[in-house]
Parts: sequence; structure tokens; C-alpha cells
Amino acid sequence: MSRSGGYRCPPACNGARQQGRAPYVSEPLGFAIDIEMESDAPLDEQRRLIDAAKKGCFVEQTLMRTNTIAHRLMTAEGWQDV
Repeated sequence: MSRSGGYRCPPACNGARQQGRAPYVSEPLGFAIDIEMESDAPLDEQRRLIDAAKKGCFVEQTLMRTNTIAHRLMTAEGWQDV
């Protein structure tokens, strides 16, 4: 949330579309992460900390890669691929 009280997604992450009353179709183009850090550390140390956090973040590393996503539905007969 920005200090102005509202968040606007930057152009890099826009991409959802809808035709008529059909459900939205998502087409993410990217992600933007804004960081506010309270620290007396020099900027180069803050950057090193952020770089280490980026490398250790499972979600960020997953989003950066092409992934196969499988979906299943539980039915009375068991799991069904959908």
C-alpha cells in the first residue's frame, strides 16, 4: 500500500481482460515489488540484503520460471485431472 493510501499496479503487471460477461482471463506480464526499509545501513548493504532475500524467496523464484501447473478435482470416484 502506498503512502497515498491506494495501490495502483504498474503497467508491468497489468494484463487481465474480459469480453462481455465472460470470466476474466489473466495474462500477467510481470510483477513489481516496492520495498520500504527502515535502516541506517548504507545503500549498498541494503541492496545486498534485498539480493539475498530475492534469492531465498521460494515464491519469487517460482514466479520467475516457466512452470507446469496441474489441476485435480476431488469426486466421489477420487481425484480427476481437469
